[in-house]
Amino acid sequence: MVRLALLGAGRIGRVHARAISMVNDAHLKYVFDPGADASQLVVDAYGAISAPIEDILDDSEVDGVLICTPSDQHADQIKRAIKAGKAVFCEKPLSTDLDMTRQVLEVVDEHQGCLMLGFQRRFDSHFMALKAKLAEEAVGSLEQLLIISRDPSPPPYSYMRASGGLFKDMMIHDFDMARWLVDEKIVSVYATGGAIIDEKTRTEGNDIDSASVLMTTETNKQITIINSRRASVGYDQRVEAHCSNATLNVNSMRETTLVVADAGGIAETPLENFFMTRYQDAYRREIEHFVSCVQSSSIPLVLGSDGMEALVLAEAAGSSFSSGFSVKVD
Repeated sequence: MVRLALLGAGRIGRVHARAISMVNDAHLKYVFDPGADASQLVVDAYGAISAPIEDILDDSEVDGVLICTPSDQHADQIKRAIKAGKAVFCEKPLSTDLDMTRQVLEVVDEHQGCLMLGFQRRFDSHFMALKAKLAEEAVGSLEQLLIISRDPSPPPYSYMRASGGLFKDMMIHDFDMARWLVDEKIVSVYATGGAIIDEKTRTEGNDIDSASVLMTTETNKQITIINSRRASVGYDQRVEAHCSNATLNVNSMRETTLVVADAGGIAETPLENFFMTRYQDAYRREIEHFVSCVQSSSIPLVLGSDGMEALVLAEAAGSSFSSGFSVKVD
């Protein structure tokens, strides 16, 4: 049995607590959150013990730690957990600062630690099928990749101010998807965007709410990413891969597959409302993989270095947005 501790009992923390409860070989022993009400929800639902971080890291029975705290706390908590000999699963990002991210990875390497980053889309069955199909010779070579991510509604301004911005907070998942699906070095990034939905996003949130990014790879493949923090249709997550012999699509998921056709037209059910329902199976598979890595001392499929590479692209997008010019990726 792999004994785990959860740092952060907010929305994403509770998603992972639920996922842990669905994995046979995992047990959530501890939860930490500075908000007593938040941690109590996890205690009541999953039988975890509420404890301070120091006590959690001192407990030799704890095999792994899941870090789901605010982004600006991740780097310090990763380093502390790795030095305490714990395997670490961390929600994105490791840090919103590139130099700090490198420091974290140096500590992981120095202590030969296990660090897995939470890019759950790699564990989604639909995107996994797309990745497998791209490897088949019959579809030909990938030429253009289109990734669309639109949230149902914007987060609070306070969240935006602390998030690192749209490129590092929201689009970071799409940068990782692009790297994973194309499996080739990205060499240039051009970004445009603005506060199109709500002008207060810029003044109150210090952010933008809409952005488009065009990237090219070393063999001149084209990657387009489109983000919006508002979609009246629901949680809009799509990927199109245009290849020399085929075009592959993963469409947004609906609440059910029911289609009603009558004299008034054809109607489908709404899209999934948010990431917690759209990716609930992916979150479970992700934790299953982490637990398996802890049990077998194997290397996770998603490494801290993947987080750093995605952050490099996010930094390049931010620079391009500020300057208005394409940025070469070093």
